[in-house]
Amino acid sequence: MLNLKPRWLVIGLAVTFFVCGSAAAAGLVAPGNDEPDVGTLITGVSDVPTTKDLPAGAAERFGVLQEPRTDEDVLPPSARATGLAGANPKLAHLATSRPTGYRSFIVPAKNALCLISNSGGDACTNLHSIELGRGGTQMSPCGVGLQRGMIRVEGFVEDGVSGLSVVHANGTKTAPSINNNVYYFEFSADGSIPERIEWEQAGERRSTSFEVPPAVLNVACPPISK
Repeated sequence: MLNLKPRWLVIGLAVTFFVCGSAAAAGLVAPGNDEPDVGTLITGVSDVPTTKDLPAGAAERFGVLQEPRTDEDVLPPSARATGLAGANPKLAHLATSRPTGYRSFIVPAKNALCLISNSGGDACTNLHSIELGRGGTQMSPCGVGLQRGMIRVEGFVEDGVSGLSVVHANGTKTAPSINNNVYYFEFSADGSIPERIEWEQAGERRSTSFEVPPAVLNVACPPISK
């Protein structure tokens, strides 16, 4: 089951890709672009006013949004949220916090949830897509706390998910961390590429596949500052 606290679990320049995938069912989704219908929201500046309330049904499906906010939930200046699909920084909650300094936040928006990081990455997924289990996977080959040659992957996980595993091309499986309704894992661009994520929910084994674009594997990241 999901772990809401402690805030993290062990398991520059940001270049982020959003890759559409097919999901077998609702439950585990990741932020990304989808067809611009049914209120789908994409990254970028929007004229949508900042939301003042949580999207309907979000708190029931994402338990972190029910927790009282603390100083840890305040977005740092490096986490861009202003004008992003109506995202409201005052409703943000810390999702991922790594010992390397990387942090990401769940930020409610108009009928959507956004995943915004202090590495410059940001994306929103509408609740309709979450309900259908559609979405994309956020992959970052460069950024805060990421070693050269490693690629970071994050996405949303609803309450009630367990047994989450990443299936690689060579058949091996790894267990990503799950914290505050966000899963997180890293993989090497030179290693076996992840092809599918599996999980259990409501007594069923479910899965979603995603494609790793060649561009993700070939990005020339700037030198890591010391």
